Amino acid sequence: MRVSQGNKSVRYPFCTILFSLILFLSLFPVQSAQAGQVTLAWDPNSEPDLAGYEIYYGTASRNYSFHVDVGNVTTYTLTGLQPGVTYYFAATAYSTQGLESDYSNEVVYTVPPCSYTLSPTSASFPASGGSGSISVNTQSGCNWNTSGTPSWISILSGSGTGNGTMSYTVAPNTGTTDRFSTLTVAGQIFSVSQKGVAVFTVTASAGTGGTITPAGGVTVPYGGSQTFSIAPAAGYKIAQVLVDGVSVGAVSSYTFSSVTADHTISAVFTAIPTYTLTVSKTGTGSGVVTTSPAGTSFVEGTVVTLTAQADTNSVFAGWSGACSGTSATCQVTMNGNVSVTAQFNPAVEEILPTVTTLSPTFVQSTSAQLNGAVNPNGSPTTYYFQWGKTRQLENTTVVQSAGSGMESVLVSAVIKGLQPRTLYYYRLVAVNSAGKVYGATKVLLTQK
Repeated sequence: MRVSQGNKSVRYPFCTILFSLILFLSLFPVQSAQAGQVTLAWDPNSEPDLAGYEIYYGTASRNYSFHVDVGNVTTYTLTGLQPGVTYYFAATAYSTQGLESDYSNEVVYTVPPCSYTLSPTSASFPASGGSGSISVNTQSGCNWNTSGTPSWISILSGSGTGNGTMSYTVAPNTGTTDRFSTLTVAGQIFSVSQKGVAVFTVTASAGTGGTITPAGGVTVPYGGSQTFSIAPAAGYKIAQVLVDGVSVGAVSSYTFSSVTADHTISAVFTAIPTYTLTVSKTGTGSGVVTTSPAGTSFVEGTVVTLTAQADTNSVFAGWSGACSGTSATCQVTMNGNVSVTAQFNPAVEEILPTVTTLSPTFVQSTSAQLNGAVNPNGSPTTYYFQWGKTRQLENTTVVQSAGSGMESVLVSAVIKGLQPRTLYYYRLVAVNSAGKVYGATKVLLTQK
């Protein structure tokens, strides 16, 4: 029996056989490229009644735990051997009569241990996490697995035999601190690092006369949002808000959205100016003007309501200055110094208006202008015309104001939809608080 060692062949004497033929046998191992197996070869026996060979092997010298009948061949490959373990081999020959020789010379062979390499050997992930895989390279029959997995890494495929792939996922890192861990894959170290959530600072400040909330250095995670509220103190107003040095106006709230960098926000306030309201009276009547809120000095933007109250011997005639009209109340906004005058006249007994129906003008075939004169006699007075084909005067014009003066004013109204060459009747009507007055009834004849 012989064992190949490099280019040398070492020959051993053959043992005594158990049957009458002498068997000359050599045995030598040939290392395979695959782990866990070995190929044995031997010189053929020349006995004419040779039937085959038996291979014996174990992990102790001359103490063989296993054997296999390989038949009448001179080479055989054993598989299922443990990598890194030393095995002892011997062979016997047996004849057609079932006689078996003694063991051949013994061959010792240590199965090479499994070797493993990883590709890649490390990986880095952002805070959002992700997935990855590792190629495990080893010999056929070499088992491998994964251990030492931290809680933030999940193994999808972590074991195998021979070449394979280990796959995994990395959970999002919600903290602001980077994290690092190692896994043991096929006995090799694989390193995993992951960034923490990026944090940015928004520096908020407020000048004299107000506040900004929150204030100081406010941390905001990557892609996050932060709202700031700006409030002036009493007697102040927001002048402007500066974001990264650029004015965004006199806003009372500002939100940073999708933050990916540091920012600054500052609020500028200014004192609210105070303006004077001057109220005066004119006319020979008597009365008072009240303000709400009360006073004569108001901060900018204050809305003041003025109310004119005449006594029993006078009437309120109207406003001038910052207010106008004859309503007893008016409002002013204090965006500067304001002056208002209220006119009070002596009270007079209201009398009916004086009404005169005048001749028509611009008489056409289908339209005409009705005319008249009204003296309100000092009371607010309205007027309108009644007209029709009969003296019942079934139609009226729109009611209009004739004022409240003491002089006669000319009034008119245009009527349309008349029939050609037709006689129509009309008259002027005036109304005030004392009653209603009718003018004389007149006629008009439309043209052809």
